[in-house]
Amino acid sequence: MALSIESKGPIPPASTAQDCVQDTPARKEWSAGWRKMWATAIVFVIFILLIEIGHRSLPPFLFPSSVEIWRALVRAVTEQYAHILITAARFLFALATATVIGWFLGLLMGAFRNTLGALANPALSILQAVPAVSWVLVAILWMSNVEARVWFICFMVGVPLYAVSVYEGVRDIDADVVEAIDQFRPSRWQTIHILLVPQSLVHLLVSMRSVSSLVLRILVFAELIGASTGVGSQMSDAQTNFQMAMIFAWTVIMIAVNFIIVLLIDWSETKLLGWRKEATVR
Repeated sequence: MALSIESKGPIPPASTAQDCVQDTPARKEWSAGWRKMWATAIVFVIFILLIEIGHRSLPPFLFPSSVEIWRALVRAVTEQYAHILITAARFLFALATATVIGWFLGLLMGAFRNTLGALANPALSILQAVPAVSWVLVAILWMSNVEARVWFICFMVGVPLYAVSVYEGVRDIDADVVEAIDQFRPSRWQTIHILLVPQSLVHLLVSMRSVSSLVLRILVFAELIGASTGVGSQMSDAQTNFQMAMIFAWTVIMIAVNFIIVLLIDWSETKLLGWRKEATVR
């Protein structure tokens, strides 16, 4: 007698161990974090090897070893930390004022693009084309106050970048969204508050990473030329005294500060722009 088996549907494929593990967002974030840590560690080791190769290939007074750089780094952090705090305070004030003014200007340019936008866009293009060293030299000749001098240089570099980024972001608003808002007959200021401000903040945060790094580099350069305090002035003193290890140490400190700034901006983007989906090319 033949046995018959009643089938109630397609037989599911055998599950593998990989299918049993749920690929949750938390697991993806944890895996991405570990990959980033490993990549950072590998790059760090490569840089240490390159430093040792340079130390053995060139005279010691031209290229110090990693041990000498570490000792200089400890001395800079423990004995000359006041200069780091001065540079950090200058940077935060300059970046904050450039961010606020640049965002406000770009927002108004986008809201009144036929008048203010048409006039300010060429002016910002000219300001962006001015070399940073020109602002440094002009500030030294124009201003006697060191703090005003350093702030002016960073402000003039940062504001055009922020304003143009916000302006382009406002221009990039979907036309269908604008038509939907127009159905309610809002005033110009209501449109700015409901539609333009959120759109501009997205582009402001996205551009902050590159602008902050540029402003930090310009700030150190301005301190090197026209200030007697701060990290830039200490690098100038180290160059005058031919202390290559201190130059490398201050460079490492600025790299670390830049990494901290980028991490804070990334955290802000995660909290404020978490609703945006990140596209992955496969």
